[in-house]
Amino acid sequence: MSQYPNIDRWILYLSRNGLRELRMKNSGVSLYALPSYIFLCEELKHLALCNCIFKPPCGTTGSFHSLKELSLNQVAFKPEVSASIFTASKLETLRLIKCSGMDHLNFDSCSPSLSTLVLYKNHGVKLHCFMNCKSITVAQVVLPMEVKSFGPGKSINFASLFEHWPLISTLFLDGYHLKHLAADSITSALPVKVNHLRDLTLYGINFTDLVQISSILCLLHSSPRVHSLVIWMNVPTVTADNNLVLQYLQERSCMSEEINSLRALKMIYFQGSRA
Repeated sequence: MSQYPNIDRWILYLSRNGLRELRMKNSGVSLYALPSYIFLCEELKHLALCNCIFKPPCGTTGSFHSLKELSLNQVAFKPEVSASIFTASKLETLRLIKCSGMDHLNFDSCSPSLSTLVLYKNHGVKLHCFMNCKSITVAQVVLPMEVKSFGPGKSINFASLFEHWPLISTLFLDGYHLKHLAADSITSALPVKVNHLRDLTLYGINFTDLVQISSILCLLHSSPRVHSLVIWMNVPTVTADNNLVLQYLQERSCMSEEINSLRALKMIYFQGSRA
């Protein structure tokens, strides 16, 4: 903490000299409070912060106009911080990892330009805020286990997700929310084709969970160009065979279409089972 005033002065100095990229990792125990003059960096295009906090007057004095890449890791926002601090941005890449206090922030202006989205175990970030981002090609979505919904309004399922993200080519999902997007339904294919999806990674998969397994097959059958599938199994993997899963897999209807496009399959923490 004794170094924080020195960092404040560095940011003030840089804000007057056309700063375009700032990457700051705070290894201290306490969060570093960002000074308000960070918003004077009008040419800032790349901002990466770790273990920091936005609090008034920071966030009430302006917004980032030129920002294209924003990476926040364990960054907190006080409720008094303006909801519009990112609305002027033309973000192409947004990474939010274990952030908090973001319930009130507005990301609507990111919609036309955002192509890469990473949401990893944040508190207060809702997936529905990014449903109008039609340009997303890469997405990683892992929400906290205590989150029971994706946000207010109409529920999001796989069909609506791919309708809103028609260009998605790389998708990373955890097993917990794989089930939420599947809406506990078991179907052979989605009502929409996911024509651009190439790489699919699924984390925390349980081969005794019927909804998870049927959802994986549903995604594969609905993605005619998927090339790579990576499955991270739960640890420890439950080795007891589930009769419902076995029965489902042995039915010909669930394999009604061949998966000819798949070129690479990787299973991590795999343990043998009939399923």
